[in-house]
Amino acid sequence: MKKGIFFLAVILLMAAGSFVLGQNEKKLKNWHKEEVNHIITKSEAAEFRKLKKEEDREFYTELFWAKRDPTPLTEKNEFKEEFYRRLAYVNKAFIYGYNRGAATDMGKVWLYFGQPARVFRQDPRVTIWVYPSQPWMDIPKDTFSFVFTAVESKSVNREEDRTRDIVFSMDRDGYVLNVQKTDSRSISAFYAYPKVIILHPDLKELPEYRKVISFSPGSFEGKLIQQVKSTQENIIQIPFEKKTIFTKAKNKSSYLTILVKIDPTEKS
Repeated sequence: MKKGIFFLAVILLMAAGSFVLGQNEKKLKNWHKEEVNHIITKSEAAEFRKLKKEEDREFYTELFWAKRDPTPLTEKNEFKEEFYRRLAYVNKAFIYGYNRGAATDMGKVWLYFGQPARVFRQDPRVTIWVYPSQPWMDIPKDTFSFVFTAVESKSVNREEDRTRDIVFSMDRDGYVLNVQKTDSRSISAFYAYPKVIILHPDLKELPEYRKVISFSPGSFEGKLIQQVKSTQENIIQIPFEKKTIFTKAKNKSSYLTILVKIDPTEKS
């Protein structure tokens, strides 16, 4: 009886594992349509759709984020973290009828540019979001803004079979980006965003990030750091690439050579 229960448990675990793998595979297959559909370019989406193997899709997603990483030689990808933080916010904050998150104009602008520096409401039907200058988006002036107008929805009186007056329903329909009233620089930045954020377009392989090592206070290096700090000198840890070469001499003694490559322009 115990043997039968054991086999049943194994079968259930295998089935559960297969279900999870299937769900993950399905999620990754639809990644370009459900997660990054607002920032992936048409050519990237076309490339991703051609991939058939799971490992190829995984590599592509990692390379996708690496191309947008402002600091590719560090473990942290600031752009990716900020993107998912904004995406989670807009999915909760902007829900208008059947549209939600970045499917709404307000949600998409927030996803691209983050929280506005200032918000103006001319009247219940017009809202203006103001952002500070963003030179990396080729918007060098002091500020730029987006104008949103409440959606005009018409309701029909079936008994009289005539159209009622136009009403503004912000709760159901939300706001749409008013292209005519919005600054042309803002509109250009809005449509250019998916391409502008590709900081490393020629990247073909995943970069190896440089680790910054932390030394314990009791270690030799930690004591040396404390000694330097006591002289009130600044200490800057410079990431570097290293290659270790072992050499054995005729007398069977071993020599260790470390080749260190330091980028003199590295300031972080």
